[in-house]
Amino acid sequence: PQASSCTNPTLVSVLGRYDNDAGSIQRLDDLPHGSTFRLTSGRVFRHKQRLRTWHLCEEVGTRKRFRVRGSSRVELVSGEEHA
Repeated sequence: PQASSCTNPTLVSVLGRYDNDAGSIQRLDDLPHGSTFRLTSGRVFRHKQRLRTWHLCEEVGTRKRFRVRGSSRVELVSGEEHA
């Protein structure tokens, strides 16, 4: 297959339970609407709307909107950290 890595969201979710680095890392699907999170790349976003398997998110610094896959590993950010 051309790009088969992480194409099955259910499989990614089940396998993610066995990761050793669980800590504060979560999946975007698990966060509430309107929450602020950081991707593993370090960019900070605010969750706007769910689009089935993707989520519409707004980057905090630039206010640009991006689609982020719901199975993405993110870290919840408190209000003071991204201000």
